[in-house]
Amino acid sequence: MRMAAEQPCSRFWISPESARRRIVYRQKPKGRWLKAMIEEIERRLQGRTDVEAVERVVYSPAPCFYMAGDTARKVIQRELKRRRCKR
Repeated sequence: MRMAAEQPCSRFWISPESARRRIVYRQKPKGRWLKAMIEEIERRLQGRTDVEAVERVVYSPAPCFYMAGDTARKVIQRELKRRRCKR
């Protein structure tokens, strides 16, 4: 799970609104993966905080998924359980 969680992905897992709020209001992220992700987004923004810029960065390719192995396992298990209950 850890190796899968550290693979490159198509975008960041945070919403543009949440990322912008954390950057503009300097909210301290809880957890090292969230902190690393917010720092990466800030670095890519290069000082800009308008909605379009944040959206473009959040939906751009990310260098890694920024999620711990245990968290990835929980997300996968929750999704599998949700799909089983739908049947």
